[in-house]
Amino acid sequence: MDKCEICLTNPGNLSAVIGGTYYKHVCTACNGKGAGVSSGHAKWMRSIDAEDHQFDLAQPYNADGTPNADFIKAYPKQSAAVFSKDDMDKAVRS
Repeated sequence: MDKCEICLTNPGNLSAVIGGTYYKHVCTACNGKGAGVSSGHAKWMRSIDAEDHQFDLAQPYNADGTPNADFIKAYPKQSAAVFSKDDMDKAVRS
C-alpha cells in the first residue's frame, strides 16, 4: 500500500482535495486536517438553498394527493393544464 503523500508515514487509503491540491493517497489523519466545511454548515447551506428555490421545488400535488397551493400560485399556466378552475380556487383559499 502507498504511503500518505502529506505525512509520508501512514498508509494512504483515501484520495482527497486539500487546500485546492489533489492527493491520490492520503491517510485519514491528514484528510481530516483539510476539512474546510463542517457538516453543520453544509446542512445550513442546503436549507438556505431550499428556501431560496422553494417554488422551483414545488410539486403539483401535496403528499396527501390534494393540489399544492404553492405550485398553483407559482405556476398558474401549468396548473390550469393539470387542475380544474374549481380545484385551483379551493386549494388557494384553504
